[in-house]
Amino acid sequence: MNPDIRTIGDIMRKACYYTALKGKWHLVGAGDITGETEATVTSLEDYGFSDWSGTYYVSALRQGNEIDPLILEEAAEWLGNKGKNLNAEGKPFFLLVTMINPHDIMALQS
Repeated sequence: MNPDIRTIGDIMRKACYYTALKGKWHLVGAGDITGETEATVTSLEDYGFSDWSGTYYVSALRQGNEIDPLILEEAAEWLGNKGKNLNAEGKPFFLLVTMINPHDIMALQS
């Protein structure tokens, strides 16, 4: 995605929030992907996020069932550490948590 396009991260940052993203994202082109699940991008500053972790998850069948709990763990850990510290300092934050589901939510379970 062209970094000149405004994102929710840009909007929240402009409103003076510390911005973070945890989970699945599609903000770079396929040329930035190494393999199927990892990206070479080390910063999402150009997309309005000061802090991020996660990968370019591919969304294979039922992958949400496997990866979404890990994304939730990362988000909870971030809230308990970084979010807690920002709150104690009186700094507002915006944490965007993106999951693989609903991509495979309707997949038949075996």
